[in-house]
Amino acid sequence: MKCPFQPFKLTVAVVFTLLSAASSPLGLTAQAKTAGSLQFRMPAPPSRGIPAGRYRGGASRGVCPKTNPELTALVPFKEETLIRAIGPETIARVWGLTSASHPTFWFYMPYDNRLGFPVEFALQDEDGNDVYRTGVDLPTKPGIVRVTLPSTVPALEAGQVYHWYFKVYCAQKQQGVPIQVEGVVLRVTPDRALQKQIESATPLQKVALYAENHLWYDTVTTLADLRSAKPEDPALTADWHSLLESIQLSDVADAPLTECCKALQTADIKGKKR
Repeated sequence: MKCPFQPFKLTVAVVFTLLSAASSPLGLTAQAKTAGSLQFRMPAPPSRGIPAGRYRGGASRGVCPKTNPELTALVPFKEETLIRAIGPETIARVWGLTSASHPTFWFYMPYDNRLGFPVEFALQDEDGNDVYRTGVDLPTKPGIVRVTLPSTVPALEAGQVYHWYFKVYCAQKQQGVPIQVEGVVLRVTPDRALQKQIESATPLQKVALYAENHLWYDTVTTLADLRSAKPEDPALTADWHSLLESIQLSDVADAPLTECCKALQTADIKGKKR
């Protein structure tokens, strides 16, 4: 099954420029951050744009229980209105940068494992070929879940665009129309100056450096790992709230980080998924 994104190409030079332009001597800035002041700013999109995605997954017709909040991708987005022949249409560009070869993707899951719904995560290259596809188990309670690209899958290539989607089928055997979220990840290479700062920074300083340099997936994963290690730390909790508020997802900021999710099956698939 192909992801509904339309394939598009992005030159390496454009992506690398984003990191080089954003990079600056941020060591002192990272140290000066106060709890609850962490902010994330989306970089300018690549010149050829980002395809429309979906950061919320509403209940499908008559099958999936309605929840508030809904299935949510923890990814920055920008909504815009397009003028169509049938009238205006609001779409969302859902995307983020990473420097990681095997990034982690984060979602708010409103369902627990008592429901037994099949869940699927997939990552595709810009030609629609599957890079990774796996079933995912549900958490024991609603909350924030993670899906990490395993080391058995080839590393993401710098300068390349990858499409991901996360589906919940509210019926057994993946029948019916799922609810889903979908977006884009672009891998970039930090310049030498920024890399040196990252290597010498503490984990909390890295969070600020990643955020200042528009590396979303690195930012949220590093902060989430810190929160998992110290769940009662008020400063980390304040930073988590501030980070999600800065990308307009404050309604899932209080959701617990769950010890989930285990891949039910993994695949490094060559060719297109039919």
